[in-house]
Amino acid sequence: MSHESDRYVFKFLGSFGPGGTFGLFAEKLCQAFFNDAYDQTDPAQERVDKIDKQIRDQRAEYVDELFEEKGDIGRAIEGFNEENRKQAYVKLATLINKYRGTITRLEQSRLARERLFFKPDSVQYKKRMEAAKTCDADTLDNLMKMALHVVKAADSHDLSEQFGKAESARGAADVEFGDIEKRVSKREAEQLLAAWKKILVEYEKEGNNIDALFEGENKDDALVGGGDNATLEGLKDKLFIQTGQDQYDTFFAFDHYGLNQRLTDQDRAQI
Repeated sequence: MSHESDRYVFKFLGSFGPGGTFGLFAEKLCQAFFNDAYDQTDPAQERVDKIDKQIRDQRAEYVDELFEEKGDIGRAIEGFNEENRKQAYVKLATLINKYRGTITRLEQSRLARERLFFKPDSVQYKKRMEAAKTCDADTLDNLMKMALHVVKAADSHDLSEQFGKAESARGAADVEFGDIEKRVSKREAEQLLAAWKKILVEYEKEGNNIDALFEGENKDDALVGGGDNATLEGLKDKLFIQTGQDQYDTFFAFDHYGLNQRLTDQDRAQI
C-alpha cells in the first residue's frame, strides 16, 4: 500500500543520480530505519475500514447461505402444498432478518465513527445522522432484492408479508453477532454508565437542560439507535471517544443489565 509520504519525502533528492537513484535509495533507507514516521495510519480510519470489512463478510455469508437454501425454498414455493409454501417464505424472511440485524448495527457503527471526522453542525455530520436512522430500512430493502434475485421463484409481495412473523432485527443482531454479555460485561456497562453520567453532569453544569435533549423523541430509540438531536449525538460521540466502546452496544448493554440511566441528585453530588 502506498502512502503520501512515499511520494513526497525526499522528493527533491530525486533529481540527483541516474533516474533519481540517490533519492530513491535515501528514501528507502530512511523508511527502513524510521518506519513509524512513514506509516502513520489514522486509528479512527482503521476502525471504519474494519467495520467495512465486517459488512462485506456478512453480505458474502448471506449470499452463500441463500444459495444453500435456494433449491429447497424454491421448490416449496413452486409446489402445490400451501402450508409448505408459506413456511418457505417464513424461512426466507428469517434468513434475511438474521443478517439484517447484524448488518444494520454495523452500518450504524460505521456512520457513527465516520461522523467523528466532521463538526456536529456540518452538513456531512448531519448527513450521517440521517443515514443512521434509515439503516434498517435500507438494509432490509437491499437484502430482499438479493434474495429475490437468487430465489427466482419468490414473490416480493408474499415475502414482505412474512416479516412480522420472522425474528426481529434487534434480536437477530444479538444472536448472530454474539450475545451482548460477550461484548460488554455488566462491570464494563457500569463503568460506561458512570462515564456517560459524568458527561451529562458536565453538560448540565454548562447551563443546559438534559430533558430538552429528548423532546419529541423516544428516549430509548434516541439512545440505542439515533435521533434528530445533533447535540445528543455529539454527547454520545464524546462517550465513544473517551471509552472506545461501540455506542450502540453501550446503550443496549444499559438496557440489558437494567441499569438506571436517569441522572439523580446523588449522581450530581458524586461527580
